[in-house]
Amino acid sequence: CGWAAAPAAPLEPGEEHLDADASPWIGDHRPTHTVPALPAMYMLDRLAQAAERAAGVPVREVREVLIRRWAPVVGELRTRDRAVAADGGFDATFEVFRDAPQAALSRFEPAAQGHAIAGDYPEPPEAWGTLADASVVDDPYASGALFHGPSLRLVRELRRGPDGASAVLDLDAATGGPVGALNATLLDAATHAIPHDALAAWFPEIDPATVAYPAIVRSLRLFGPPPTSGLVQLEVRPDGLDDGARFPRFRLQLRQGDRVWAEMVLVEALFPRGPLGALPPAERRSFLRRERAVDGGGLGRFDGEATRLTPAEVGASNWLPGTIESVYGASMGTSSDDLAARVAVQEHLARQLGVHPSAIEVDLAAGTARCPRRPFEALSFTLTREGDEVTVRSPAAPRLDTSGARAWWAQELGRDTPAVADIYLGLAERFLGGISVEDPAALAALRGQSVVFLANHQVMVESPLFSMLMSSLIDGVVVTVAKVEHQTSWLGRLIAHSFSYPGVTDPVNIVYFDRADKASLLGLAVELQQAMAQKHRSLLVHVEGTRALAAGAPVEKISSIWADVAIATGAPVVPVRFARALPVSADERIDFPVGYGQQFIHVGAPIAAASLQALPLPERKRLILDGINAAAASDRPTAPDEAFADAVEQWRRRTGVNEAQAVLLQSLEQRPGADPETRELVRAIHAGRLDQLPATPEGLWVRGLARQLA
Repeated sequence: CGWAAAPAAPLEPGEEHLDADASPWIGDHRPTHTVPALPAMYMLDRLAQAAERAAGVPVREVREVLIRRWAPVVGELRTRDRAVAADGGFDATFEVFRDAPQAALSRFEPAAQGHAIAGDYPEPPEAWGTLADASVVDDPYASGALFHGPSLRLVRELRRGPDGASAVLDLDAATGGPVGALNATLLDAATHAIPHDALAAWFPEIDPATVAYPAIVRSLRLFGPPPTSGLVQLEVRPDGLDDGARFPRFRLQLRQGDRVWAEMVLVEALFPRGPLGALPPAERRSFLRRERAVDGGGLGRFDGEATRLTPAEVGASNWLPGTIESVYGASMGTSSDDLAARVAVQEHLARQLGVHPSAIEVDLAAGTARCPRRPFEALSFTLTREGDEVTVRSPAAPRLDTSGARAWWAQELGRDTPAVADIYLGLAERFLGGISVEDPAALAALRGQSVVFLANHQVMVESPLFSMLMSSLIDGVVVTVAKVEHQTSWLGRLIAHSFSYPGVTDPVNIVYFDRADKASLLGLAVELQQAMAQKHRSLLVHVEGTRALAAGAPVEKISSIWADVAIATGAPVVPVRFARALPVSADERIDFPVGYGQQFIHVGAPIAAASLQALPLPERKRLILDGINAAAASDRPTAPDEAFADAVEQWRRRTGVNEAQAVLLQSLEQRPGADPETRELVRAIHAGRLDQLPATPEGLWVRGLARQLA
C-alpha cells in the first residue's frame, strides 16, 4: 500500500490535492533530504482550518494534537480536514488518502488529530526574559543541520545555550510557504531553533544516536491573528521528558515587537539516527541527496573484504518511508530482503570505485551490476545469504572492459583488426585507471550525434585511447585535432599504419594543423564542420595545443574557434579533464603516464550550443575552462608500475629501441588473451625473423607493424 491520489472526483469541503510540483514548498520539506513529507505544523494548521470553518470565527487554541504518521508526498496526495463540535470546542482530524491494491479498501486515514477552541483571543502573557549564556549558531540551513528548502527558511539569527535557544524569524525572507489559518510556515520555523539531532546538550538522558521530530503539540495558545510580515522573536526552552527519555518536551514563545503572539508546548519523538544520520551535517546532506560519496556513508558493515547487512539494519534507517529507496535508487515496493541485498551490493562496489552507491545499477536476478558513471568498468560480485544477513564479496577488482569498444570498431571498420585492437586496447587497459562520466544520461542522449570534446593535454598516448573508447560510447568516430609535428611522430606513424590494415577504409580519426599558420586552423575548422554535418563526426581538441609539464596545471587559454564550430553545427561542447598522468613537477613533456602508472579521464556535463551562443565571448570561454578545470584539484600522479618499467628498460638496453617502441612491444607481450596474430608478431620480433611472418595481405601488414616496433 502507498499514499497516492484517488481517481478524480469533486472535492468535498476541506479536501485538497497536494503535489510537490505544483506546490514547491512541499519539495522544500524533506526531513531526510529525500522524500517530501508534509510538515507537522501544516497538519496542525489544517486542523485549525477545519475548526474555523465549523465555528465561523478564528481558532485561539489547539490542544493535544497527535501526529499519527508521516505523510510523504510522492506524486499527488489527496488530503482532507474535518471538525465536529465536542467539549466546548471541536475535535478535528487531518486525513490522507490511502490507495490500496483493492479499490474497495482505499480510504482516507487520519494523519493528525487534536482539539481546537475558537473565539476571542485572550490577553497575551508577558514576554520571557532574555536567554543568558547563549552563543551564535552558524546558518543551520547552509551547514546542513536543517533540511528545509528556500520557501521555509525564516531563521535570520540563532543563538543557543544550555538553557534554550533564541531566534529571529524573518517573515519576509521567504515566500511561497503555506499560511492557512495560523501561518503554518511560521509555526514550522519555530521548530528550527531546536537542535533536533543534538538534544543531549539539553537532555543528558537522551541517547545521542537519535534524532527528534515533532510528534505531539500539547497546547498552542494564540493571542491574536498570525503575523505575515516583519520580524518575529522566538524563544525555546527545554521542558523535561515525557515517557522516560523517549519524548523530549519544549516550551516555545513567539512575539512580534513587545506583544506575545503564541505559546506552544511541543513534544518530539526520537528516531534512530543510524549510520547515515550520524554523518556530519554537510556530508549527511550530500550523501542523502546522492550528490557524492562520503567517507563512512553507508548502512553495511565492511570488514575490508566483505560487506554485510540485514533487512532490520536497513529498516532502522527507513523510518520515513521511501528514504532508503530514494538514496539508493531502488523502486518503491522492493521487498525488505531484496532492498538489503541491493544496498549491500551497491555499497560494496561503490566503495571500490569511489562513487555514490546510487551510481551502481544492480540486477539481483541476473547477478550483474554496472556503473553508468564508469562505463568501461567491469564489475563482479558474489552474494550469499545466511539467515537474514546478506554478504557481498568481489571475486576480482574492477577492471577496464574494452570488449564493447572492440566490437564497435569492428563494425565501424567492416572487419576485426586483431593486432590493431591488441595495441590500442592493451595500452588502454594498462594506462587508463578509468573514465568517469559526470552526466551519463545526458551523454547517452548524444549517441549518434556530433560532439565537441574540449580538453587539457597531459601525455601523448591519451588522445588515441580517448578517441577509441569514446567513439564506441557515443556511437560515432571522435576525430583528434593535433599539431602537424605529431604526423611524423611514433604515434602519427602508428595511427597511419593501423588504418592501412587490409580491407579497412581509414575513418580519419586524426587531423593535423600547423600552429604557425593561422589560416591552416581556420581552413581545418571549415572542413571539420562539413564532416560533422555529413558524417556525424565528433572532435577531441586539446585546447592549449601542447602537453602540460606538471600535475594540476589549470587550462588558462582557449581559442574561440572551437566554440564557434560547436555553435555553427549545433553540437554540444563536453569538457574533458585528463588527470593523474603527470609528475608534480617536470622539465620535459612525456608520452606515457609518469612511472607507467595510470591516467584517469573525467568527462564533464554537456554544454548545449544554444547556451554558449547566448553568452558573451569572455563568459563563453570561462564556462568551458571551468568545466575542463573542474577536476584539477584531485590531479595527483598514481603509483608507478615498477615491474613494467623494468621490462621496458631491459628491452631498450638489449635492443637499442626507443621508449615508445619498447612500451608498445611490452604492452602487446604482456596483454592477457592477445590474438594469435599478435603473439606471432611478438615471437617474430624476439627471434629477429620478420620474414617468418606469412606473406598474406594481413601478414605483410604485420611485418610493417613489426618494423615500427623493432
